[in-house]
Amino acid sequence: MKIVIFLSCLFFSFNTLAFETIVPKENRIPDFEAKLLLDETENIWGDFYRIELVYREYLKNYPDDLKVHLKLADVLTTTERYEESEEMYNDILLKFPNEKKIIDKINELKFLQKEEGFQKKLIIKEPTISPLIKDPKSIAARLETAESLGVKHKYEESIKILEELADKFPGNRKIYITYARVLSWSKKYNKSIEIYKKIHEANKADPIPIREMARVAIWGKDIDNALKYYEMLYEIPIYKIQRSAYLEREEKYLSYNKRFVPASEKLEELIKLQPWNLEAIFDLAQIQCSLGLCNLEKNIYKKILEIEPLHSIAVIAAEKQQIRSNPLVDLRYNYWNEYGRGELSKIAIHNLNLSGVIPINCKYKLSLSAHNSKYKPKDKPNNYSRTGHTINFNGVISPALQGSISWTKKYYQDYDMGNTDTGYASLWVNLRNYAKIGIGYEKTDELYNDFSVRQKIQADSFWLNLTSDINRRLSIDGKAKYLSYSDNNSGQHDSIAIGYAFTDHPKILKFILTGEFRDVKNENIFHYNGNSLIDITHPYWTPKNYWGTGLTIEWYHDLSKFLFCGSDLHFYDIALSLGNDSTSNPSVRIDAKWHYEFKKHWLINIEGMIHRSNEWDAESFILGLHYQF
Repeated sequence: MKIVIFLSCLFFSFNTLAFETIVPKENRIPDFEAKLLLDETENIWGDFYRIELVYREYLKNYPDDLKVHLKLADVLTTTERYEESEEMYNDILLKFPNEKKIIDKINELKFLQKEEGFQKKLIIKEPTISPLIKDPKSIAARLETAESLGVKHKYEESIKILEELADKFPGNRKIYITYARVLSWSKKYNKSIEIYKKIHEANKADPIPIREMARVAIWGKDIDNALKYYEMLYEIPIYKIQRSAYLEREEKYLSYNKRFVPASEKLEELIKLQPWNLEAIFDLAQIQCSLGLCNLEKNIYKKILEIEPLHSIAVIAAEKQQIRSNPLVDLRYNYWNEYGRGELSKIAIHNLNLSGVIPINCKYKLSLSAHNSKYKPKDKPNNYSRTGHTINFNGVISPALQGSISWTKKYYQDYDMGNTDTGYASLWVNLRNYAKIGIGYEKTDELYNDFSVRQKIQADSFWLNLTSDINRRLSIDGKAKYLSYSDNNSGQHDSIAIGYAFTDHPKILKFILTGEFRDVKNENIFHYNGNSLIDITHPYWTPKNYWGTGLTIEWYHDLSKFLFCGSDLHFYDIALSLGNDSTSNPSVRIDAKWHYEFKKHWLINIEGMIHRSNEWDAESFILGLHYQF
């Protein structure tokens, strides 16, 4: 009967009554041991800090009690404080060198760190609501339900339960850790950090809340405080904790500033030190995604899911990576219209493309496209139809090297104009993400009016491009291009853009200063028959010593449900550009784009542009739809 009463008291968290029920007064043990037994019952509900303090206090009086030494080390392991646990087991082994039980515990801990990973124990199998239905008063059932709701992204329901538990059981580590995690998942970063700070105040020797608090600050783009939180871990006098904190701090700072290659090196060292650190392993997968190395990304997700099969984000990321490795079909309509500069810009172009893309080992892509185009010069009766096909191959060879090559064959359907070939090739060198240098060649059709279409003017371009993200907010992009036209003309076009983002992702307000220089060797020659223009030599814009400057104000808003590389992307981007040039031709331009990936396989993309100035006007429109199998 006493056992039944004892278990009932435990179930409803009446710990004192439970202890008095099961232990008669005449058999009571000394105060420390009584407090120890009492507090062990509270360990059931995750109040690990109290039991830890009792164990440590007890060991001051009974330093040779092997059983309690092992219990304390077990508590550290349970609370994911593996470095402290390992150090304690080694200290115990020095005191009790012949105890096989200690050796077994050390081996178990090594196995846990190597094979089982960072067990957050927040992923719960179905049924998820049944514990609450079975016993609404059970703390364990309510906590399990809250954890499950959080993992299923039902954050408000989860937070409501956790707020009630936190109010009823202040200081309970398991409740507070879960509460802080769910708040961070729901993007309530400041509130999450407040809870982590309360956990830290309760036990400053516990590195877990500090480490997770630093990560949450990173997610909230509060880099300065995140670095400070990592530095707090340097005060814990355990080498592995200090070293891992340093490596993770450096990796987060490098990744924040888009230095993905050196960040990956820090992560690889960190994972060797902490094979159970799923945050580091997932970060490495994200870096490989950002670098375009999706074959390596795939292997890392596989490793994560072997450790934690129900890791909620890795499950989604791995599925999306697999979809990105499948073939896709893309249908795209392009419209371009320009007029101005006298007779030089007078054409409207309609282009319909159907493409199929075959990924090879994920990071390489082979695409085949079919085109159908209509060219409509203004003020002329002639309309030109053209069909064609394109073969393109591109890919990421290594973190330092990527390239692409393309060839297009075009067949004119009217006036026996024959066929043309265009294409391009490029190679980019990534200088450890501090800068990128690209070189390339491109052959293009230069079709701006009826004369350039009939003459089939083309240009061979050779370019050199340097881009750099100086830091997360400041970027620079400079390009030099030499053009050789098919009608024995040549020119150059140099440009530079310096951008600064005043706000951070997912809502980015960016200002971009631009400058360009153009110069063409031979200018236009107009041929008339009376008052009628019958031909143009060099029928395209031929600026001499031309300078242009501009200011672009860009607003980018990422609306994606999940903000990680490879997830379904949903954003819109609007840019307003104001400019002037050496011909005193002020201009205004508006660009807008909407990109929506949905149902894991589909993408719709809409883009538009309007440019207005005294000398030249233009509009463009793009509508794209693709499906990836």
